[in-house]
Amino acid sequence: MAGRKASAVSGKNVQAMKLPDALALREKVVAGDASPSDRELFDRLVTFWRGRYRSGRLSEKAAQQLGLA
Repeated sequence: MAGRKASAVSGKNVQAMKLPDALALREKVVAGDASPSDRELFDRLVTFWRGRYRSGRLSEKAAQQLGLA
């Protein structure tokens, strides 16, 4: 696609990230200490984990920790 910059965050990075790492990144974003690429990664993580939650593949507790439920 012309004019579209490739993302530094791949889908594999998102799928490979474990819940404790995602929670640490969430705290960094909420505190305002995250870089633009960290914020982009967190946005993608939220989308990924939200999909897992909606399909029943993420626990209620984990969803609450991520701020999804």
